Amino acid sequence: MGTWAESVYSFVCGNGMNGQVVTGFELFGPGAPFVLPDPVWTRVIARLEEEGKAALFEGDDARNPLEAGIKFN
Repeated sequence: MGTWAESVYSFVCGNGMNGQVVTGFELFGPGAPFVLPDPVWTRVIARLEEEGKAALFEGDDARNPLEAGIKFN
């Protein structure tokens, strides 16, 4: 997960998204920069959370994890 986490964080910082909340859909949904299955991208974000680089906020619809908000530091 380290390489994916590094790639995602680099993309976020390079596009001025750090300090903002974005949805999983914006980064990982169809047509997004990183099209990854839910179990993979949630592990990527968990890794970034462990490193203090991101925080995941559950969305209103637990059946659709792409609705989750992610704040990058």
